[in-house]
Amino acid sequence: MAENTPSAHYVNFTLTIETNEYRDYDYVTLSVLPAFGDLYINNIAVTVTNLGRIGHPDPAQPGEGIGFVYNDGSDLLFEGAIITGINVDKFSNAARNATEGYDEDFLVIPGGDITILTPGLLSDQESEGKFNDREAEVPLPVQITQTTYAWSDSGNQDYVIFLYTILNTGSTDLNNYYFGLFFDWDIDGGSFGTNMINFDNARRLGYAYDSGNGPDTYAGVMALNEGGISFRAIFNDKDDPNNNPPGRWGIYDGFTDEEKWQSISEGITYTKAGPADVSLVIGNGPYSIPAKSVRRLAYAMLAADDSTSLMTYADSAKAMWERLIIMDVSESEMAQTPGSFNLSQNYPNPFNPRTVISYQLPVISHVELTVYNILGQTVVSLVSEKQPAGTYQVEWDASAFASGVYYYQLQAGDFIETKKLVLLR
Repeated sequence: MAENTPSAHYVNFTLTIETNEYRDYDYVTLSVLPAFGDLYINNIAVTVTNLGRIGHPDPAQPGEGIGFVYNDGSDLLFEGAIITGINVDKFSNAARNATEGYDEDFLVIPGGDITILTPGLLSDQESEGKFNDREAEVPLPVQITQTTYAWSDSGNQDYVIFLYTILNTGSTDLNNYYFGLFFDWDIDGGSFGTNMINFDNARRLGYAYDSGNGPDTYAGVMALNEGGISFRAIFNDKDDPNNNPPGRWGIYDGFTDEEKWQSISEGITYTKAGPADVSLVIGNGPYSIPAKSVRRLAYAMLAADDSTSLMTYADSAKAMWERLIIMDVSESEMAQTPGSFNLSQNYPNPFNPRTVISYQLPVISHVELTVYNILGQTVVSLVSEKQPAGTYQVEWDASAFASGVYYYQLQAGDFIETKKLVLLR
């Protein structure tokens, strides 16, 4: 494969089978640097992606990824997706849309491919992926890092913690920001029509189970952060006779932008749904994220064989988050404060048409990050502002520029460094 092959790139093969006068064909599709990975260290097996989805990376291709499985049972999750934004006209998501497809606003950033560590730094298994929403109609100035933590010891083996670090890459504050997760559960007992959704307000936990002949499995998601909380239990069929009061919307007829925004921004609306084919949305907000700063939001995905055990595991996940993750993540970040100026080589290089430039500032500095052509003429100014100490990433979209050699230069205080990059079409 070419070194500049993009992540999540699908390659289609046609296999010809031929002997004498017989001929047949088969078709195989493989992905290069897949946009997903499977976690499996404890009683929960779940697929993580850097496309803004949890479970199968493409719900139309259920063969990709494990989905969400508990104790080696059946897949319990049809679709999981991020929904995030600041208003109904400016938000991003990876959930089904109002027509017959799925929104695909998120894409992995260079260097943000899914990585899985076993063991991890803070738990028995960890994953990380980085993405932004550059495919949205109106992209937000955010970069999202999704990190997961899972443990295999008794008492902590029935949940996985998802940590979302949202970086405001813009030069102004990001206000009225909401973040949420959508889950369409399918706990199959021969019919999804007997599934139920409930919400435990004290634990900020939404969960699904089957009230009919399905498996005795409870699966859910819990918001671990304090602050504003939104939750909505959804009848997928808005015309279901149990969907009361009349007028409550569903998603069989499509999940509209208005419905998505309502679900993450209107607080706790409906706490029960079913028996029916059901979904839920849980989220947090509103937040104000200062320029070049981050907001961290954590959720636990968990499962159990009964409701009492589910509550016990939820309490364990909350205790783990408070005792371990907050402390260690904060200390880790403090330890990573840059000790010197540094300009990294862009990635990928050569590139087409986008590349990412990273740099570090040990102190607050006025930063000029500029791209020049081989004649020394300014091509584009990527950064021109005062920035606090920290590590930064800037993406250059060179779609409008010709192939060739360029130079990028960082000036921060008395520090000046220049490196070469190559745009290759």
